[in-house]
Amino acid sequence: MKCLPENLNRDLCIMSFRGARATRNLNDGGFLKISPFGRNDKIGCCAKVSNRDHDFQRSQRFSETGIALILVLWVVTILAVAVLSFSLTTRSEARAMLAYKEGMENKFLAEAGLRRAILELFYRKNNPQQQVLREGFEIFQCDGRPYTGELGDGRYRIRIEDESGKINLNGLTDANGVVLKNLLMNRGVADDEVNVIVDSILDWRDRDNIHRLSGAEDDYYQSLPRPYRAKNADFETLDELFRVRGLTAEILLGTGEQKGILPCLTIYSKSDKINLNTAPPEVLKAIPGISGEIIERILQYRDLKPEEKVQLISGWLGPDLNVIAAYVTDAESNVYSIDAIGYKGNEKRRYAIQAVVMVEGAQKYRFLSHKSPSLSES
Repeated sequence: MKCLPENLNRDLCIMSFRGARATRNLNDGGFLKISPFGRNDKIGCCAKVSNRDHDFQRSQRFSETGIALILVLWVVTILAVAVLSFSLTTRSEARAMLAYKEGMENKFLAEAGLRRAILELFYRKNNPQQQVLREGFEIFQCDGRPYTGELGDGRYRIRIEDESGKINLNGLTDANGVVLKNLLMNRGVADDEVNVIVDSILDWRDRDNIHRLSGAEDDYYQSLPRPYRAKNADFETLDELFRVRGLTAEILLGTGEQKGILPCLTIYSKSDKINLNTAPPEVLKAIPGISGEIIERILQYRDLKPEEKVQLISGWLGPDLNVIAAYVTDAESNVYSIDAIGYKGNEKRRYAIQAVVMVEGAQKYRFLSHKSPSLSES
């Protein structure tokens, strides 16, 4: 047997046998295994494996196993995040689709209500002298009262208002401007602001550039941070009122506690007088000479049967008829505003449409204005 010198710091011993190879474990002091080499004589070897090498190999195996476990956990985490993200995206898209579907259904219900209102206007025009009211064939009133209908599992609500029952801005003059002043004061606007608003509206649509005592013309509007000029022509839309001196969104649209004046104004009426049969209570209250008692009588008159109206028409206004006559009429126009809303189940998720319709014949009409959706509160 030949052994390498110990000073070479090697643990390998080479043993020479004939026909055999032996492995010696230094820990137990003996040969653990002897195996023949076969036919030929070969050199056998024994390997001395230290405890340190054994621990290193075992720790290396554990390290590799830990890295693999961490990789698996990362893969599982990434897959879980991807699945959760996909689930949330799918859920959001499903909700969006349901909301879109509900919105479209509500829109079609509102459109159905709008068409129903137009049909009722045709029926009203074709039966102006109807004396007998049959159930289900009542003529719709054009004073803003609500009417409801059902279509499948959905519902719609409509309001029809004759534009002659509102204050006509394009028919406003210094003489009848008192009606607008009263409307503003009834809404809590201060007296000095009322004068500014009414005079500025009159200056906005007159043809000259000379402002009234409390009004405004180009000299005022040109001094604003974003200057513009007075129109000096009739109003084409009610939105122009936001450009008139003194008028604010709170006055026009109202607040949570107070209604705005915009629903009481029109640019479509052909008369400078107000139709008593269709005017809302707020407008009736602004007419000089009309008291609360007369307003109640007017509203009751609208609900009377045709034969009952004939008996009361001569004395329903009382002794103040001469004062009131300068501001009122009973002639109906052919222009109507329609508010229609459609909803299924929860009315808070309704769809609203506002339109102004001109009836031009027995079966002919055209839209003067159409807002879909609108901010209607019908």
